[in-house]
Amino acid sequence: MGEPAIKIAKKQPALPGTNESPKEQIKKRQTEELIIAFCGPVGSGVSLVAEKVKEIFKSKFRYDVVTIKVSDKILEAIVNKKIDHDFDLTKKDEPFYKIKELQIAGTKIRKKYENDTLSLLTIRNILLDYQNKLAAQEPESEEDLKYKSHRTVYIIDSLKHPDEVNLLRLVYGNAFFLFGVLCPSSIRQKRLEEKGMTAPEASEIMKRDRSENVEHGQQLVKTLQYADFFVR
Repeated sequence: MGEPAIKIAKKQPALPGTNESPKEQIKKRQTEELIIAFCGPVGSGVSLVAEKVKEIFKSKFRYDVVTIKVSDKILEAIVNKKIDHDFDLTKKDEPFYKIKELQIAGTKIRKKYENDTLSLLTIRNILLDYQNKLAAQEPESEEDLKYKSHRTVYIIDSLKHPDEVNLLRLVYGNAFFLFGVLCPSSIRQKRLEEKGMTAPEASEIMKRDRSENVEHGQQLVKTLQYADFFVR
């Protein structure tokens, strides 16, 4: 399979409080961070695999690990009125309602901004964490801080669009890895039903998750083609 072409987003807005884009800020840093993202169909166990990888890096390799959930970024955009989307917070623990509404809201974010916007928000999260780590250290020269080792792994759970992968790979290069998590549809359907969904609800969620038939919708099948590793 040929390596997918990297698409550069049309707009790369500056982060709040700075005149620099995420890529411009990150290029100033030479550190040992690793960025490991995951993608996979709903019900495939993406979060479970991400948690296992987190445990390995913490216990075996002694890395600090920071988990970033993309679904939290979508929810933050809703709460902060970055998109026009009604979300009943009293239903946030209902699996069908939450997953469906976040799927719809994610599409609205891509349509209003760019297809890689959720990755931009993730990069901002990484930058802020990095800056907080620097602030907590003993004062050193700017040059010393530039080359100081920061053994941190950022776990991203999870990506749903190829442009999200493209931006992270463009920014982090060889420090970025994508895991694709695969699971038979029959097992995924069963897992969703065990969470309280009806069979039709589970089928609807799985269909929308796989590939939305809109320009800015989820494109999971295409996203999986960018994976460096697969876990079944």
